[in-house]
Amino acid sequence: METLDIVIIMDIAIGAYLLYAGISGKGNVYQNNRLPDEVKEDAKKLLRVITLILGAILFVSGIFEAFNLFPQDIVLLASIGACVVVLIVYYILFRKKFGEYTR
Repeated sequence: METLDIVIIMDIAIGAYLLYAGISGKGNVYQNNRLPDEVKEDAKKLLRVITLILGAILFVSGIFEAFNLFPQDIVLLASIGACVVVLIVYYILFRKKFGEYTR
């Protein structure tokens, strides 16, 4: 098994876990002891949306790479770029909504 095959399997596995966590609302992703109780539910809702988006990106890119539907370098760059954009948007939204609670 090549190194790239392991990366593809990890993309699919992490994507599947994030999709499960986003749909069910359960998992270690949601453990956050730094926020007060009154905003934990709102923060969890935002995180659920982000985990669904990231999970879909990783899972689909892993499938694309596994079945060679697109060139692997294009899929890899597109998925990394999309994940970075989603994480930056999440960071900005989280800081705007909950920044006063994290200081």
